[in-house]
Amino acid sequence: MKISLTSLTWAAIGRFVVVALFFDALAPLLPAMANSNQLSTQQFQLLLGVCYIAFSLSQLASVPIIAMLGVYRPAALSCILLGIAGLTLCAANDAVLFSMAFLAMFAVNGIGANATRVALREANSDQGFKRILAWASGIVEVKQIAMPALVGIVAATFGWRWALVMLVLPVLMIGLWLSLAQRGQRTDTTAKVAQASNWRNIMMTPAFFMPTLSAASFQVSFAPAAARLPFFLSDTTGFDPVSAGLTLSCASGLVAAGMFLSGCLAPRRSSRNLIGIGIMVVFAGLSCMLAGTYFGTPYAIAGLILVQAAFGFIIIPCSADAIDATPSERVKASALFGFIQPIVGGLAVALAGRIPGTEVFISATMTFTSLCLLVFLLGCHVRMSRRFQPST
Repeated sequence: MKISLTSLTWAAIGRFVVVALFFDALAPLLPAMANSNQLSTQQFQLLLGVCYIAFSLSQLASVPIIAMLGVYRPAALSCILLGIAGLTLCAANDAVLFSMAFLAMFAVNGIGANATRVALREANSDQGFKRILAWASGIVEVKQIAMPALVGIVAATFGWRWALVMLVLPVLMIGLWLSLAQRGQRTDTTAKVAQASNWRNIMMTPAFFMPTLSAASFQVSFAPAAARLPFFLSDTTGFDPVSAGLTLSCASGLVAAGMFLSGCLAPRRSSRNLIGIGIMVVFAGLSCMLAGTYFGTPYAIAGLILVQAAFGFIIIPCSADAIDATPSERVKASALFGFIQPIVGGLAVALAGRIPGTEVFISATMTFTSLCLLVFLLGCHVRMSRRFQPST
């Protein structure tokens, strides 16, 4: 399937890739950032949970902003503000200032994330959007194969602050590129008519809430796995920054493979089929975690990685289906989808931090819960499809 893209759409894809890479590449730095600002692991996990909530709330707040400015200008401004907040982190020596700047990064990114998601969907069909989203996410993960190791080396040599500066500069550059690319463009009429759509009608539509609930169910396992893996490598296994970065690089390679495979299958397979594949990958991750309780930490690490590898098979089709709405409802549908996912993810991360037990037990518990919810919702989806299938 050939997809033709304008220069402005390429800039939006660049924003998606660079910002996603920025947040993913932060993973090797998180333990050092927490220690430098006198934040314990549990305190930092709580901060991450609050950041998820701020990210989700800002997606709702993005609706009137997009209505006033269109989709490209907020995407550009969010990059510039995110870069400023990142540079503030580098200068912070106080836990409160650090926490505020860290929180601000997630908040401004929520606005840009919704604007970018809508911009990419506006420029493509449903299947085209799935493919672009999967392949763009795959590119992020491919770059992540080298980035954690590179970031770990820079952090070990010069400190985490210089490593963060290295990550912030591309974000500022992509913000400037988007600002220049969107000059002369009219404010999006689709974004303006979104004000006439009804929040409740969107939420009660099965075409929206079924994929949204499925994606949220996956977040119950994905968010804790992604948040805890760097700490698991550092605290439980005793890996140094370079070893942890290499392990995260291997994880990115497997996650990227899942993204690209999902992108290849999207034009030929239904969302239900892709989600079914994702459920099997999550089950494989849970099996590895359980094996880790008997055979050692390598199996547990493999389980945490496999859970993340299911992202492309679950989140990508769910996000495309959830915002496959009329133009007047697309901005709010995208905002609601973007609001629910990090809220559930943040609560899952916070809940995982309060469950007593080993890291493997906590991760397995969250993954089992997520798996049960996914299987239940997939069954409901199948029954609904059969119920409303026209008789012949």
